[in-house]
Amino acid sequence: MTKEEVKNFLIKLFPNFSEVWDSTDNYQRGEDGSYTYHGLFIEFSPFFINNINSFSDVQLKELFSNIEKWEVKETASFEDWQNNKVNEEEQLSNAVFTCFLENIAGEGFSERLKPFMGEKSLEYYSHYDH
Repeated sequence: MTKEEVKNFLIKLFPNFSEVWDSTDNYQRGEDGSYTYHGLFIEFSPFFINNINSFSDVQLKELFSNIEKWEVKETASFEDWQNNKVNEEEQLSNAVFTCFLENIAGEGFSERLKPFMGEKSLEYYSHYDH
C-alpha cells in the first residue's frame, strides 16, 4: 500500500485521526504535505494510545488484520536505508512494527489487544510489552 492508501485506511477506520493528522501540531508532515510511513505511525501511536477505550472490536480486528498483511521480511541493508533505496513494502512493515507496535507495547493494553493480533504482530509486540 502507498503512504496515501495507508493514511486513508487509518482515517477511514479511525475517523477522529484526521483531526490529529491535519493539525498544525503534526510535525510528521512537511510543509509541502510530504510524510513517511514512519511519520504516519509516529503520529498515529499516541492517538491510538489516547483513544483505545473508544475503539470497537471491529476496528481493532480490521487494524491488526492489515498489520499482519503489511509485515514482510526485511532484506534492505543499513546502507539501503541511508541511501533511501528501500522499497515501500519494507518501509511500511518497518514503520508499523517499530513506530506503532513498539510504541503501544507496555501501555497496559495487552489484554484488550492480544485477541485481535495475528501471529506476526503478537510475536513482535510481546518482545516489547514489559
